[in-house]
Amino acid sequence: MKYQFIVKESERTPWKATLSRIEQLGSGLDYDVFTTREFGEEEERLRTKLRTLNGEPVRVIVCGENATLHFALNGLFGFPNVELGYVPLDNVFDVFSTVPGVPRAHLGDVDRMIHGCPTDMDLLQVNDRYCINVGNIGLDANVTKLRLRLQKLLLYCPWLRIAEEYLYGLAKYGAFIMDAPEEKITILINGYEKIVDSYTLVHFANTKQYGAGYICAPLARSDDGLIEFLHGKRMPIRKMPRVAKIYRRGDILSDDYVHGMITYRRCLSLDISVPQPVFAALDSAVYLKSDTFKVRILPAAIRFVLPEPDVPEPDVPESEHGDKVPAEQHLH
Repeated sequence: MKYQFIVKESERTPWKATLSRIEQLGSGLDYDVFTTREFGEEEERLRTKLRTLNGEPVRVIVCGENATLHFALNGLFGFPNVELGYVPLDNVFDVFSTVPGVPRAHLGDVDRMIHGCPTDMDLLQVNDRYCINVGNIGLDANVTKLRLRLQKLLLYCPWLRIAEEYLYGLAKYGAFIMDAPEEKITILINGYEKIVDSYTLVHFANTKQYGAGYICAPLARSDDGLIEFLHGKRMPIRKMPRVAKIYRRGDILSDDYVHGMITYRRCLSLDISVPQPVFAALDSAVYLKSDTFKVRILPAAIRFVLPEPDVPEPDVPESEHGDKVPAEQHLH
């Protein structure tokens, strides 16, 4: 098998150390590695590379952030014999939120990803893009849009990095105080159940969480062939802080405070339309603008690599006195 590593250069992550680690581990591997810096360049570069392999089995290991993973996914989708692994250099593990029992330390380990095990994973298709984690419209999409614009500003004005957290806080506050859209959204669920209502936010999810820990889809599994759909009605700004806390904890299905404000469904398809084009954020990483969004689930659409687990220590029998029997004794 061939290995293709993609490493995203970023002042916020240990990308240089990761690159050095790949070079150390690469002995005996048939591998290639390229680094990226420009937003979105992973997609076309990976697509071009895979065309040269003529269908040979390849494991693509993405080392970076949500955007790196999103663009790599869209670059490799449709190619045969491709597996996708991810090492989150920013310590944001949202895409693994439906995988129980994997220690966080393993998720950042390149070696474990090289020797990891692939599993079938669903994907969302949103218009002509593929989404592995969560997509949203409304409040959270506005936060993502402002954050991405801030990141681009910091590329050209690096001296602003000393105030990055403050500026990001202003971006979130700006998104919160924006008036929710006054026009109504139309949502067709599974082709027959229709919602026509106001909205503050709309989510369609493949995994449980996004935004470094906001649990928007507490029932999600990434292998069940279902979309997790959430619709939040227009609500007063004064209620948003408490709703946000409930939302972050994943208690939207059990807390009475949000009763009547939140609709949650598990479905196969969504057709969403709004009177004027709006932004939708995908994988907390990229946004697209449209007045219609066609969301479909693609069951088992990608082979997603999980880190190599620890090898359990063999059981050692005890003597009649309760002491461990040395290996050289109990082998006879």
